[in-house]
Amino acid sequence: VSRHALADSLFMEAQRNKMAGDLKLAIGNLESSDRLVPGNAAVYYELSYLFSQLHHNQEALSYARQAYLSDSSNRWMAMAFADALAQQGQPDSAAAIYGQLRRQYPFQDEYLLSEAALLYAAEHYQQAMGLLDELESRRGLSEELVYQKQLIYLKLHKVDSAAAEIRKLISRDPFESRYYGLLAEVYESNDMTDQAMAVYDTLLKRNPDN
Repeated sequence: VSRHALADSLFMEAQRNKMAGDLKLAIGNLESSDRLVPGNAAVYYELSYLFSQLHHNQEALSYARQAYLSDSSNRWMAMAFADALAQQGQPDSAAAIYGQLRRQYPFQDEYLLSEAALLYAAEHYQQAMGLLDELESRRGLSEELVYQKQLIYLKLHKVDSAAAEIRKLISRDPFESRYYGLLAEVYESNDMTDQAMAVYDTLLKRNPDN
């Protein structure tokens, strides 16, 4: 039996171990497969996943990096590496990888949203806002984008801008009481009691039984 055939057999056995819930045995078989035929991105990808399941984050990151370096054109390898970096408190590096994916797949909105979330985590608020603005211009107004943008404005201490984002939703759907509640909370949490009261008054006029 050739080394490649034996390595493949060990890889398949590791998959069976994983399905049976024996993660440590799966790791042992994958490591044996790697010793026989090094450099297989799929083996490193699986090892990264298994170590992350066991909460061994350093090993998970190490194998995710090897998987990515072995096959950097594979988006699944790239995402696994980015997610491992984020888990290890490296949102800057993770955002850079999602930025590459966004440029590679410009119409896959989830890559842009992941990059924006990681930039937010890294406190690059203006860059995150730029991405969300780009997505809104393409996709139109949405609750998800408004919520994320108002969070960024609050981090930048721009309460009026945060409120203006929520008012966009109110303009679109003036009978949705949740939006008024969110707007009032923004004012309340920033000690703007008069503005919060004005919002509640408006809500009460619209919905006197609330």
